[in-house]
Amino acid sequence: MDHKQNILFQSGELFYSQGFHNTGIEQITKVCEIKKPTLYYHFESKNSLGKAYLEQRAKILFKMLLKIKERNKTYEGFLSDWSSTLILLARKNEFYGCPFIAFASELDEKERLEFKETLESIESRWLSIQERIYNHYYPLAKDAKAIARKILILHTGCVMLYRASRNSKYLKEFKAELKNLLS
Repeated sequence: MDHKQNILFQSGELFYSQGFHNTGIEQITKVCEIKKPTLYYHFESKNSLGKAYLEQRAKILFKMLLKIKERNKTYEGFLSDWSSTLILLARKNEFYGCPFIAFASELDEKERLEFKETLESIESRWLSIQERIYNHYYPLAKDAKAIARKILILHTGCVMLYRASRNSKYLKEFKAELKNLLS
């Protein structure tokens, strides 16, 4: 792994587990075993590193969702498998809630403006993927946009309650509500 990828990976782990504002440049350079000039050679600022982190997490999430879709024959199976994956990751202490909402919730008004385009783009792509997945199983359905939006709201609420409490009952509620979504 080259320096840039190592910085992105290591800082991403820190941002995700302890928060963007709770992670300092000193901590990143120490964990990566690099000096500040190396960090700033690859990322002009902590905010540019934050944007790269968000894009990296989006790729990971989108890849996971598409992989889960490929191994399920039904939409119900997809939803169940996805929510079960979150529960399993939580049991392994590898899930800390939605990285995008957690990140956005830390930003003040000025920072929010700087990250707005990146966060809105990720939300738009996430909704688009959810719509495509729904349409994969129900090609004639006209409610894909509404279903994707409901899933976003359910996901955000349940996983952020999980992040705040570390109580997996919220992830189980997410699974149950996804099941109810199609009733």
